Amino acid sequence: MAATPQFHIPPPIADEDFKCNHLKPLLNSPEAISDALIKYISPGRCHDWSKFSVRQGRAITKFQGQGTWNLGNPDNIEDIKKYFEIFNDAFFGGSLKGYCRLELIATPWIIRRLGIKTGGYCTRYHPGKGRDPRYQLEKPYMVITLLEHVEFFRTCHRFKVTARIEEYLICLLHEMIHALFDIYSCQCKNGCQQKTIREATPGGHNMPWQFAAKAIESVNGGRPSGTRFLLGLELDLRREGGLVGDLLLGCPMPDDETPKKLNFDNKELLDKLEDAQSDKADAERRLKRELMPSKFNACVRDECIVDGWEKSFGYASRDYDRDQHVYDEPVGDLAVERWKTRTIETEYCDEIWELWDSFDRGRAI
Repeated sequence: MAATPQFHIPPPIADEDFKCNHLKPLLNSPEAISDALIKYISPGRCHDWSKFSVRQGRAITKFQGQGTWNLGNPDNIEDIKKYFEIFNDAFFGGSLKGYCRLELIATPWIIRRLGIKTGGYCTRYHPGKGRDPRYQLEKPYMVITLLEHVEFFRTCHRFKVTARIEEYLICLLHEMIHALFDIYSCQCKNGCQQKTIREATPGGHNMPWQFAAKAIESVNGGRPSGTRFLLGLELDLRREGGLVGDLLLGCPMPDDETPKKLNFDNKELLDKLEDAQSDKADAERRLKRELMPSKFNACVRDECIVDGWEKSFGYASRDYDRDQHVYDEPVGDLAVERWKTRTIETEYCDEIWELWDSFDRGRAI
């Protein structure tokens, strides 16, 4: 008789474990991670600063004393790493330390890697998933990649340096939330992996991520009278845009109550989804028009070769002798006729040079 499969139920996360960075990677449920993060940063909206953890107090002190940015060179990785440490202590309890690497790359490299232009993305490497069996990771590892905004803000002159810095902070904090779930979510095959696949969204902006990002936005807002917030940077983490992007990629529409819990308006969400679908259709039509072959194009298959002595020249070897000179010309009927003409001229010139050499040698004698 076959044994009944044992489904893994991840345990809840204790407040002290998240506060003291005692979490074990690849062992928790996304819901438990989101709840633990919300509890950790919930004192950020209260009056009593004594309720902050030691790490949060250290993050506030570092933010107030060293939270400057190099305005002469805003596109630098050093300031991004500094704010990574501040955000890690303030919002994540130090849980990302030792698991992440940051990189800042230009637009062509982003497009070459992903095929699209995006402000940032997170690449995960899990143990046992490496290509080389001899070198396997012992713990999960994340690479947070941010887009260097030099070209974008150079073309849009109305954006100032402060807007570039704000864009870096938004993308950094957005990707750090992704990294937290990728590092600590359980991926075992006893039910957790199937649950992750079933509930995952194409862009990773599922409900646990949304509620965690909403909590960080709420404690990272402004400073109304009588209320103290954690850092007060007022960063918009693009939660609604992430949800619209996932819906555009095929994620099922949430129920009517979920957008309200996330402070989204259902009508605005549907309008943005309709606009995104229209923009996607326009982009596909433009791409189709660009890729459509011109009626003046001619097939050059018979003129091209891939092996033998003539592989670098682009002419059919069956029609021309190896001793003939080949010129770097476009392939086509007109080019072939021009090639033949130049070949005849070249042979005539060779005869002239041979005659001159013989005359020169005879005169020297």
